Formats: sequence, structure tokens, C-alpha cells
Amino acid sequence: MITTSKKKIHSLIDSFKIEKNSYVIVHSSLFFLGKIEGGINSLLDILISKFGKTGTIIMPTFTFSFRRKMDYNVNKSRCHPLIGMLPEQFRKKRGVYRNLEPLFSFASYGVDKKVIKRNSNNSFGKGSVFDNVFKKKGIILSLGVELSHGITEFLHIEKMANVPFRYDKKISGFTIDYKNKKKKDYVYHFVKNEKFFKKHKSNREKILSKLIEKKICDRKKFGYGAAFKLNMEDLYDYTVKELRKNPYLMIDKI
Repeated sequence: MITTSKKKIHSLIDSFKIEKNSYVIVHSSLFFLGKIEGGINSLLDILISKFGKTGTIIMPTFTFSFRRKMDYNVNKSRCHPLIGMLPEQFRKKRGVYRNLEPLFSFASYGVDKKVIKRNSNNSFGKGSVFDNVFKKKGIILSLGVELSHGITEFLHIEKMANVPFRYDKKISGFTIDYKNKKKKDYVYHFVKNEKFFKKHKSNREKILSKLIEKKICDRKKFGYGAAFKLNMEDLYDYTVKELRKNPYLMIDKI
């Protein structure tokens, strides 16, 4: 297994030339780095040192709680294993704010960490947390996650484009807030039409070359995989426009 030094991580992130005052959403699958010098906490410290002082760093801490028929406890609910180890460490760090979204929660640190505050019952679309962050014209920084496997912002884009193979589903449960108060709650999740997806699958990699060509995506091979930066404003404008022309742009037949 390779070992990735802190110096190499600094160099990789710096190579994307992200402004220090940016809103940066970090998606991670750390296998691609192999063994990290100093462990996960050293990577967290690097990210916070770069974007947490004059900008805002955001990570998904998704639990999918209501879908799993579980209560969502904002203080205690662990990130789902699919989300990875980095967000789980991040959410427990001093000074980090986590929101009350019972399916797709985020945690954040920095000058505008309340940007992820939950203000509606929509997981995606207008008024959602995703909507708030897209309006800030932020950056998606992917460390080892490819487009089709974990870049959840595409669900928000599909919702805004009103693709025909998903629909809003109300999912209910109980949320336990910051003061340990439990209350009934619900969200609208933009779920798959299961009948359609018996014969089809998402393939967002199909548009990767276009995103690179239009300088929306900057992708670099690294370690056992790749890292990339996406400009959220340009990603939204391009992909919504293309989906409205062809809703099946990122769909393949099985």
C-alpha cells in the first residue's frame, strides 16, 4: 500500500487553486490515498487550515435515518458507512456545526457554517440545504469519489431539472435536536422510480469529458484513483440546461 505524505496532500489541494474564502464541499473515499501520514486527523487539519479560517468547509454526514426507520439524533447519529471515515471524524470536531436534515445531513466549519441550516422539508430542490449552498457558488472538492458514486449534488440538479425518472416521496420519523428534544418530523426525498431503474442505471461519468472540456471540472489522477474540483455555479448552469434538453443524459440501459 502506498503512503501519502502531508506534503503531497497539501500540493494536491493547492494544485486546484481554490480561493481561501470559498465554500468547499468535500466528498471523500480515502482508499485512493493509501496510508495517510498522520492519519485522518492530519487530513482534516490540512483542510481546515486551508478553508476553515476565511472560508467555509462542508462535508456530507448522511445517515439516511428515516429511510432506515431510525431516529435522527443530530448530536449522536453516526454517518452511514458509505459516507466514509473523514466526515465521521469531522462532525465530532470542536466548532463544527451539523444540521437537522434526517436523511442528508451536512456538517460545516468556518465563517459561514450556518449556511447549511435546514429551513425546509425538502431534501433536494428549492429551499433545501443543497439549494442554499449552490447559491453561494461554492466548490465541490472530491477526494477519491467519482461522479456516479457519491456526488449527491447531482440529485439536486436532477430535481431542479424535473427529470421524469424520479419523484418526491414523503418520509417520516423522529428527529432529536441539539437539546435532546424529540419530535415528529418528515422530509421529501427525490427518489428513484424503481420500475424505470429495473432496466436503467445512472451514469454521470458520461458527461465528465464535457465538464473537463468546458473547464467546469479539473480532474487529477492521484494515488489509487483521482481527485477533482467542480465549480458549482457552472456545473448547475450547464447540467440543468442539458437535462432540460435531454432528461436521460446521464442514464444508461442495463
